[in-house]
Amino acid sequence: MTYIVAIRPCYELATMYGWFWTNELYTKHALKLGYDVIDLAIKNATQVKLIEALSKDPILIAGVAHGNKDIIVGQDHTLLFKVGDPNTEKIVKRRHVWMLSCLAGQRLLPWMVEKGAITTMGYKEEFIFCLDTYPNNIAKPFFDSHFMGLQKFLEGKTAKEAFEAALARFDEYLNDPNIPEKIKPYLLHDRNCAVLFGDPNAKIGSGGGSMVKTAHVVVYLEEITEETGRIIFEVYGKKSKKPVKDAKVTLTWDNNSKATYTNENGIAIFENMEIREYNYKVEKSGYKPAEGKITPDMFQ
Repeated sequence: MTYIVAIRPCYELATMYGWFWTNELYTKHALKLGYDVIDLAIKNATQVKLIEALSKDPILIAGVAHGNKDIIVGQDHTLLFKVGDPNTEKIVKRRHVWMLSCLAGQRLLPWMVEKGAITTMGYKEEFIFCLDTYPNNIAKPFFDSHFMGLQKFLEGKTAKEAFEAALARFDEYLNDPNIPEKIKPYLLHDRNCAVLFGDPNAKIGSGGGSMVKTAHVVVYLEEITEETGRIIFEVYGKKSKKPVKDAKVTLTWDNNSKATYTNENGIAIFENMEIREYNYKVEKSGYKPAEGKITPDMFQ
């Protein structure tokens, strides 16, 4: 299992937006990719809970929280990270810390790297976003640009590639004629004050009743190279729409087969698979088996 942490306090207007968009653009994306997410939301967005989460040895800590040059705070302005704080040193060592927090890129984030963090990402000036009515499309370009970097990082890109993906998403919005011109100066400001510290080449990971039920399979395929790819199964109960845990997923091709089981989020992943045709079967006691075919043109 690969654990990551989502930090999302919610106690006033700015953190209310951060609480929402962290879940929409980071947590949900991570769950689809098969990560185990430790969600430190609202009252759990504290340093005490973050230290407790270290028992799971998370590789990445990310979210939205208020900050300044030396400190990032959680729920109700309680301490999360601070320059010179021994607990902060313990938390960040051998981990990635990507936080949407004002000013932390000036001193706190590079200090984390000095104390053993693999990479840190954030902003060296105030992060400014525009809003209308909650959670609104005016605010989305700001958060979507930031979290694009984290999504790519979770997908296996290097820290540098992921950071550049965030900058590229800012650029897309800046060049989009459908984005109101009045918010673009603030998008440009945030883009220009984004910073990355640490190893640019670092990556995350190495990745009832009596009625007959049917396991519904959604297949996500991501090409890794021209020769190999990743196959992601997302398994739900057809009626309940809930993830099905411990379903056996079997791939067969020629005279070969490979099997694994879904996690608590209903996700099973096959890594480094040849891009070719496969047959699959999904089985779970109490459910009708589901079968299908994967073809080379599905790898995108």
